[in-house]
Amino acid sequence: MQQAIDEAGNIWNVDAQGNPVSYVGNANQQQGGMQIKPADPSRQYAGPQAQADLQARQIGNQVDAAAAPYAGTKAAADAQAAQIAAALAQMKLNQARDAEAKKGGPNTASSALLNVINQIDNIAADAADNGGWGETGFTGARLRGWEGTAAYDIAQKLKTVDANLAFAELQKMRDNSPTGGALGQVTEKELDLLRSTVANLDPNQSQPEFLAALKRARDSYTGMLTRVDPETATRLQQQAEKQQRDPLTGYVGSEGNYYGPDGPVEGGPPPVSGGNPAASQRDTAMGGLDAVGRNFANAGTLGLADKFAAGANALLPIDNLFGANNRSVWDGSTFGQAYDANMGLQEQTNSADRQVNPVASFTGDVGGSITGMFGANALLKGLGAGGLVARTGGAAGDVAYGTARGGVEGGRDGALWGGTAALGGNIAGRYVLAPLATKVAGTRAGQAATQTVGRAGNAVANAGRGLFGRSPVPYRAAPVPAALSGGEKAAVARVPDDVTQQLSQAEAMGLPMALADTSPQLQTLGGSVVRKSPEAYALARDTLGNRALGQADRAQEQIARNFGPIDNPNEISARLLEKARIDSKPYYDAFRAQPARTSPELEALLATPAGREALTKARTIAANEGRDPNSMGFDLDQQGQVVLRQDPSPDTLNFVKRGLDDVVGEYKNPVTGRLDLDQQGGSVEGLRKNFVAEVDRLYPDTYPQARAAFAGPASEREALQTGRDMATANPRDIAPRMQGMTPGQQEQFKLGQRAAMADTVDKVRYSSNPYQNIYGSPVAQQRAATVFGEEPAAAMKQAYDVEQTMGRTAYDTLGGSPTAMRAAADEAFDSPMGTAIDVGFAAATGGGGVSELGRKGANWLKDTYRLGASKKKADQLAPLLFNTNPAETKALIEALTKKSAARDVYVKRARKTGGIFGSSVGSAAAIPFIQ
Repeated sequence: MQQAIDEAGNIWNVDAQGNPVSYVGNANQQQGGMQIKPADPSRQYAGPQAQADLQARQIGNQVDAAAAPYAGTKAAADAQAAQIAAALAQMKLNQARDAEAKKGGPNTASSALLNVINQIDNIAADAADNGGWGETGFTGARLRGWEGTAAYDIAQKLKTVDANLAFAELQKMRDNSPTGGALGQVTEKELDLLRSTVANLDPNQSQPEFLAALKRARDSYTGMLTRVDPETATRLQQQAEKQQRDPLTGYVGSEGNYYGPDGPVEGGPPPVSGGNPAASQRDTAMGGLDAVGRNFANAGTLGLADKFAAGANALLPIDNLFGANNRSVWDGSTFGQAYDANMGLQEQTNSADRQVNPVASFTGDVGGSITGMFGANALLKGLGAGGLVARTGGAAGDVAYGTARGGVEGGRDGALWGGTAALGGNIAGRYVLAPLATKVAGTRAGQAATQTVGRAGNAVANAGRGLFGRSPVPYRAAPVPAALSGGEKAAVARVPDDVTQQLSQAEAMGLPMALADTSPQLQTLGGSVVRKSPEAYALARDTLGNRALGQADRAQEQIARNFGPIDNPNEISARLLEKARIDSKPYYDAFRAQPARTSPELEALLATPAGREALTKARTIAANEGRDPNSMGFDLDQQGQVVLRQDPSPDTLNFVKRGLDDVVGEYKNPVTGRLDLDQQGGSVEGLRKNFVAEVDRLYPDTYPQARAAFAGPASEREALQTGRDMATANPRDIAPRMQGMTPGQQEQFKLGQRAAMADTVDKVRYSSNPYQNIYGSPVAQQRAATVFGEEPAAAMKQAYDVEQTMGRTAYDTLGGSPTAMRAAADEAFDSPMGTAIDVGFAAATGGGGVSELGRKGANWLKDTYRLGASKKKADQLAPLLFNTNPAETKALIEALTKKSAARDVYVKRARKTGGIFGSSVGSAAAIPFIQ
């Protein structure tokens, strides 16, 4: 017979004309032993209503049949009577339904509870497929706000779970039955707990946690249904057990009976063939290797490897060729059924591995996590966050991976724990594991182990190369970069950035600069070093003391290096005088060979007061030089004044000229060397010039030439002496004096300046700082710039600054009280004996007791270790700080810098490796607590 369904959801058997004949059931309930969906409470009387509708239609049909043969009033009356009867039946039904709804009862509460249970089952079914990927946990949370996704559908279904109606019906039953009725002694707290099981459902939890929460909610409502309607609850439990089992393999019901695909099976389930692996089956060498690979793949892909394997085997069960028992679409299963069954197999295999292959599983997990973290860092770089990766040394990617994996496994809380575990592991790996590993690797045994592993790895690589026809690569040992000693670290940490430049300049200037001179921090460190070790103090005393003694010699070297050679000025003066005589001798000989000549002009000049004074000086000069003044025509008159008794010879005239030079010289400024001529001085200078001009006129072919040949070297000799005399003159007086000099005279003036500076250095060689005496004032530095030029003066200033720095280093290092050094040395050597005496005295007198003896002994050990460590570092530092050969120091610093750089690279790599290893261990260790 055909069936039809009306607007109320009622199912009817109908005849050929479509008229309802009998009531079958309601479409809101599934028949035939399948899961019962909860009925709408407003439709709980659908059956009685349907019967009333059927009676009404049957009465209507009877009325129509009766009216067919008859016409008129009877037919109308019968029809009206039938309608009245149907209306009365409908009225009674409505009254019964309204009374039952007002009272509330088991049927109403049962339907409401079934409705909630059905909604929970629907949500569980959606969340159970695909391993929860894209529905629950981390991935579900990311997709929850996107319409049309499975994650969004689950969230909307959770909103429609209507538990309030069930609570209302249960409350009605409780209120209408003071003794509790079918509910028993149910308290308000129990009802609140029942309500909270639905209210607290969170799909952002991991899939296992969310499904467990759904099961707790379903069990709570099923338990309440058992109190309200035990029969329905029992039937519901049986149907749920069947649905929770695979219908293709069968299941065991709660009553203990086995159910196959077609119903109950006598004799229980068939014998197991294949199936999920037992723990003992995985407890083999191959099982361990497989556990490493499985966990490596899963960790490296955030759990996608198991899902991929389950899906791939659902389409083509390749793994079954190796003893697995995967389901597939080829054995009659749907893809979803096969996928879910295969995921269960994967999970059980993982569980068995964790039981019997924990080390292999964890090792694979760590290895896969490392791969995943490398991938995470590469992804961050690809997204433009390479700077973040570099600044954190890869920790950013490590934490990102740990967060993502924790989120996949345990939702929001899992992400938090996964990221925290990865970060904590990274820190521990960087700053605990890596330093320990580098320290061990630096030992002889550690290096031997490193080389052994390296050789083994190279051998494996060469074997692989051979498979592809490639030539083997010889093993190249890569020794672990040695760590700097404590002293080397202390020195390198304080080396200034321009240390190489400073040492190079000192080397070029010939100055014995030490490393301790290059920065104030190193100067202070030098002072600490000599106070910690007597040997360091002795080394500093020898090197810096000898350097200080050579400061005067270095000052004269810098004068010569920057300003010019320091020749003996007396010898130079004598040589210049001798040169003047030699150069002028031929001309003077020719001049002297000329006959005596005079003129009225010449006689008039000599008759002047200045002329007579010149005659007196000329007679004295001649006498001083061993000549006979009388034979030369000089004589004294009655007044005792010098006069000429005859015409003056050329030789006599030359002596008179020299006398005039001395008269004019009395007007010369002793500072500037220039003539300060008043009117008298001006007249004398004029007389001298007129005299020379007249003699040049009388002897034009000899005297001018002789005088010029002598004047050149003589003027230079005079400039030499002037330079020495103006060694402390103000620069403003020197500049105009040098402007009137010839180049030769200027060179002799500079020589006089250099000689004067060298003489000053010799005077203070053992009493004070020579540099300070010759170059310590701005006036001295400006004077040098005026005489020698700006560039030489700046070079001398640079040498002066370096010498000042070296002097401070010596003072800071050796200038302290030697008492402190002796006290430190005494403490270092006398502490053990002093402590032994204290301990022995306390023991002999009974004082202090065991605790006091222990304290004294502990203090002795502490002090001995502290002083010993400090002395060791001081002894390491002293040769570095106090080497006064800048070339050697520069080479040593360069070597230490390279050594430190290589070590830094090694340590950074070790820290990065330790960090990612620690992160992977932390992430892997956190997974069991997250799942």
